[in-house]
Amino acid sequence: MGPTKELVPVLLPLLKDENAALRRMAARNLGEVGAAAPAEGGCALLAAYPDRDAKTTEAIVAALPRVLPALRDEAELLAAVKRLGGPVRLLVADRLTQLLPASKDELLLTEALRTPVASVRAAAAERLGVLGATVKESAPGLGACLKDIDGRVRVAAALALWKVTGKAEESVRVLSADLKICDNAPDLDKERPGAFKAPAQSGYVSIVFKKS
Repeated sequence: MGPTKELVPVLLPLLKDENAALRRMAARNLGEVGAAAPAEGGCALLAAYPDRDAKTTEAIVAALPRVLPALRDEAELLAAVKRLGGPVRLLVADRLTQLLPASKDELLLTEALRTPVASVRAAAAERLGVLGATVKESAPGLGACLKDIDGRVRVAAALALWKVTGKAEESVRVLSADLKICDNAPDLDKERPGAFKAPAQSGYVSIVFKKS
């Protein structure tokens, strides 16, 4: 039988022990506890990364994917995405993007627009768009994302800004550059419902990326 969550309070202090072998053992055991570990386990592993011992760092990286599902503190995850690098940043970013679609924290979502990971920026913009006019203070941050290097972020920000401000001009300009509208109907002679007609009145429309 492997370690259980009851052992977590014993393991956490060992992550700071002077003995690298003990730190490594603690990281591995936290990984074995996995998602059953309290959130403190994930926070402690993030704080311990990177370790001055290479093998302990490897143990932390191996443990994190098992422990992160228990971590639901968006602010903690966001701080880690900004602070950390390499594969750990991406692991944490993946967890954060799972939580952002349910977030109601306008300040945190706006801050997430400035993270170095595109998937997080896009998820934050999409959520702000869902919240719409209730998050008007996020408009400047969304506006800045209209020039993002990632096409997914630009499109998500353009749609969100439209919903937040109710103003379409700037968003349409960005969307026109990043998306194209094409008629994908097999029978161009068939009458289409008005709601599905393209601007050229040619039929059903399909919206796809022009560029990433």
